Amino acid sequence: MATFSNAGIFGDFTHEPLHDPRRQIRLVQLDISGAEDSDIDCTISSYPTDSAPPYVAVSYTWGDITRRRSIRINGQQLSIGYNSWQALWQRRLHQYADLLWIDVLSIDQANDVEKSAQVSLMGKIYKRARLVFVSVGSHENDSEFLIHQISLHTQYLEQQQWRKYSMDDQLRKRTRFWELSVESHQQCRDALRAFSLRPYWARLWIIQEIRQAKQIVFACGNSIFSWNELWTFLGDVGRNRGSLDVDLETQAKLQDRTVSWYLERIGSLTFYDQDTPDPVWELATDYEAFHCNDDRDRVFGLLSMADERSIEAIKPDYTKSKTAVLLQLLAHACGSANRTGFPSEPSNLIVGVIGGFRLGPDNSEIAGLLQERREKGCNPTSDHAMELQTPALDSVNGHERMPVRVQGYCTLARNKAGHLVAALRPCANEYDDNYVSVDFEKERKTWSSKYGLDGAFEHAQNLATKHASLIHNQNVIVAVAHKDAKPGDVLLHLGYNTSFAYGLSCPSAGMVIRTTAGDRYIIVGQVVYNPEVVPCKSGTNSDTASDGNAEVVGSARCRCDGGEDSEEYHARPDCTWTVHFAPEDLLLFNTQDLHFHVRPIEKNTTPLMDLYVRPEEAAKRLRTNVTSSPFSSYATCCQAS
Repeated sequence: MATFSNAGIFGDFTHEPLHDPRRQIRLVQLDISGAEDSDIDCTISSYPTDSAPPYVAVSYTWGDITRRRSIRINGQQLSIGYNSWQALWQRRLHQYADLLWIDVLSIDQANDVEKSAQVSLMGKIYKRARLVFVSVGSHENDSEFLIHQISLHTQYLEQQQWRKYSMDDQLRKRTRFWELSVESHQQCRDALRAFSLRPYWARLWIIQEIRQAKQIVFACGNSIFSWNELWTFLGDVGRNRGSLDVDLETQAKLQDRTVSWYLERIGSLTFYDQDTPDPVWELATDYEAFHCNDDRDRVFGLLSMADERSIEAIKPDYTKSKTAVLLQLLAHACGSANRTGFPSEPSNLIVGVIGGFRLGPDNSEIAGLLQERREKGCNPTSDHAMELQTPALDSVNGHERMPVRVQGYCTLARNKAGHLVAALRPCANEYDDNYVSVDFEKERKTWSSKYGLDGAFEHAQNLATKHASLIHNQNVIVAVAHKDAKPGDVLLHLGYNTSFAYGLSCPSAGMVIRTTAGDRYIIVGQVVYNPEVVPCKSGTNSDTASDGNAEVVGSARCRCDGGEDSEEYHARPDCTWTVHFAPEDLLLFNTQDLHFHVRPIEKNTTPLMDLYVRPEEAAKRLRTNVTSSPFSSYATCCQAS
């Protein structure tokens, strides 16, 4: 199901309005009497959803909608996309006379209200279909050879009656079938690899279409094969790779010819437990790497598989912008987090789902919200704001907050030279929290070379001192913070927006917080860190220590020179920090400077796109308020016992 306005169809035909689009569907009857090369002729009628006659639901990918073919429907000419035309042609070729549900015809794509109602029925439509007919396209890249091998494999297993044997005997009998040459194996696996890289397997909509299906039949060109035939074949190809009597180098080459990540992911759907559905935000996180033409479908396309709470909270509505849809999803996730405790991986929700929506300053709504916060000039640390008592309400604008644990923290101090200092140090090995560089300046040069961050820091430093505060350690600038940062403030290091998330190479996200009269910490502003800089995690309490050529007072710091006599100190005892984000604050904090580059489907990897940050926009963080009001989002501290 793609959700274009009226881009999918052109011609004289117009849909008769459904009396109740939430309780009716349209089904198509193909005329199968025509010749293979004749025009496709069909009729369309509406039926009550609960009493519709048996039908087949069609699954395909819209593809290039500028490539078109004409059909005749209810006596009128209609131009539709080539892939939808081909799916109809394949049904007619094999003389299948069933009634069909196919989105391009069964839904009025120009009617957003009807489309919203019909999308809410999608799970029921595919679940009630007697069969799901999957069109993966034309024959290409040796697919005829591949499907012939699938057919031979199926025939062999039937002849061997392998189901009556024990599992060990089954494996031996299957292995005998694969006494083929290395060349034949390579040809088969190359064809399988190409087949698995077809755009169909990366479609988000097929998740629910396949999950809900009672039975699945695939069509490729003029060939037909079943779901069970395909997956039995895939399993045996992998299982018997090691049975070939070849050298290790050849085995390694065969190992490389595996199916794409997308096809493997689709194969796992057969093990889906429909009795324990997940919240829609978890589904959106699980399947964020799949493609859809309309990013709103990252929510709407998964609702039929979600739990009842999600279905009640979110309704498909194509009159809403994708920013509004994502905010609705985040608000629902915030509520879930507060009812059930922390999400299993809130960082996955934040980076995966928000990243999947491809929202950033290029989006007009996001750009407008960011500009509003920059122009407000509202300083949350003003005397008036600091006099505010901690709000008693646990919601903002009717929504609960998302609790996000903080990866690390340290406290600001000022040395005798007047510089703000903090215990931030480079970590050459992200898996070794105890690593401390002996040569800070050398490590700093490595960061700049590896991540290309000089530009971001140059822009950020150019804001000082008017718009920013420079943070030092050993006379090296390790971070740039909001201009109102002062000694005693705490720097929080939120690790999810870093170089290891989505391939993103940018300064890590962070913020400056300050204690108030209550138990909640106000968010002063943002921090631009280097992704290789982390707060120290160990130390003993002390009031002063030597920091190179200048004394540091009250700072949190760990050993940076490796000497036994080095002093270490902390400004506060160990504790756990949590930032409680309002939905809009969470959205803007994670989209404020992101840009996107879509990757082609060509590797056995999961990314949907590359995310990147432009240096000049990373510096804008320092002028962008995290919160819409002083306590719309806030931080809390839980002292270690």
